Amino acid sequence: MQTPLWLFLAIVCATFVLEDPATVATGVLLGKGDISWSFAWAALFVGIFLGDLGLYCFGRGIRQGLFEGKSWHHPPTNLSLVLARFVPGMRTLTFGAAGFFRVPVKKFILITFPSVVVWTFLLLQGTEFLVERFSFLPWGAWVGLGVAVMVLGQVVGHYVKKRASVLNGDTTPTEIP
Repeated sequence: MQTPLWLFLAIVCATFVLEDPATVATGVLLGKGDISWSFAWAALFVGIFLGDLGLYCFGRGIRQGLFEGKSWHHPPTNLSLVLARFVPGMRTLTFGAAGFFRVPVKKFILITFPSVVVWTFLLLQGTEFLVERFSFLPWGAWVGLGVAVMVLGQVVGHYVKKRASVLNGDTTPTEIP
């Protein structure tokens, strides 16, 4: 039995596992007219924001449990907290580090909240647009498009990480897995 509450909770939980694919899948439901814009955005926003806050709390707990009393000097910057939302592979470590380095939770929320709003809107709107305009494509074409987007995300993420290390004065090349 599919009720709106169960679907809402499923979308929220899916963002905890794989946020971007959950957003794209929700965009597909939106583009097909199965759910409303407000429903899709609210479910994604709640899931993504709670996931970000969970990563922050996880980092906080790790520090308190394992590393209390140690001296650490490199918390994430405000810019890195914003960029982590848009660069694949950076969220978990950056948001966890924010908690680990005791970035004040109010500051964390004030920085990440608008990022979640913008990211969720852009990805959801983009997916809805693609589904509405290209729904005639066969299933295999969507798989190919998904793979192409993931590869593009990895290339952009690699470039941003490499560029960031150069800007930070790191002269040794870093190997990105």
